Amino acid sequence: MLNQSTRSVIDGGPNTQQTINDDGETEITVCVNAISPLAAKLADGVLTVTLCALILYCVVTGLFIRDTSMAQRVVTMLAPVPTYFMLKWALYSVFTQSKSVAFTPDTITLIKFGIRRFDRSLGVKFALYEHPKAGIEKKRIELREAKRTVRWYSRALKPYYQTAHVLVLEYMGQPNIVGSIYSYPKAKEIVARLSAVNEIIGRYGDTNHGTPVTPDQDWSDVAGGLPGSQSGGLS
Repeated sequence: MLNQSTRSVIDGGPNTQQTINDDGETEITVCVNAISPLAAKLADGVLTVTLCALILYCVVTGLFIRDTSMAQRVVTMLAPVPTYFMLKWALYSVFTQSKSVAFTPDTITLIKFGIRRFDRSLGVKFALYEHPKAGIEKKRIELREAKRTVRWYSRALKPYYQTAHVLVLEYMGQPNIVGSIYSYPKAKEIVARLSAVNEIIGRYGDTNHGTPVTPDQDWSDVAGGLPGSQSGGLS
C-alpha cells in the first residue's frame, strides 16, 4: 500500500499536469519539451560562428588595447570559456520545441500545429524508433574519418541523427510521429513518462481501475472489498 511519502508517478520531469476537463473527466497532460537533431545542429552552428567572433574580439582587445591592466586583459581573453556554456544553454533552450500529449480515460490527444486524437481502447503504445537519417550520417562520418588519415587537419564530424530517436505513438500497429528527440537519455525519460501516464489514466475510467497515482487511490471503493474483474481500456 502506498503511503504519504511515496513519490507520485506524475512528479518530476517531463512537466505533467492533472486537471478536470470540460466534460468532467480527469485529464493528464504531459508537456514534451525536446530539441530535434536538426535544431541541435543549427544551434551548434550559430554557437560556433558567435564564439569565433567573440574569441577574435577578445584576443584583439586583450592584446592591442594598451590602457588596460594585465588582469583585465587576462579576464577579457578568458571570457569566451564561460560564455560558451551559457550561450549553448541559451541556444538549445531557444531551439527546443514543445508539444503536449493529453490523456483522458478514453482518448490520447497530440497537440502541436493541430490536434490528433486516438482511442485508448484500441492498441496504443509509445515507442522510440531509430532516426531515418542515422544510417546516412554514419556513412558520412565514416568517410570523413577515413580522410582524416590523410588530411590530419580535418575536424571530426559530430553525430546528431545517430544519437537521436523518433518518438511515435503506435495506434493499432501504425506509427504516428510525435517528434524527433536529439538526446537518447531525454527520449527515454519522455517515453517512460508517457507510457506511465497511459497506464495510470485508466484508473479514472469506468472500465479500467488502472494504477493508483496517490496514496488514497490505493484503497478499493468499499472498505474490506476486493476490486471486481473489469475489462476495457488498454493499460
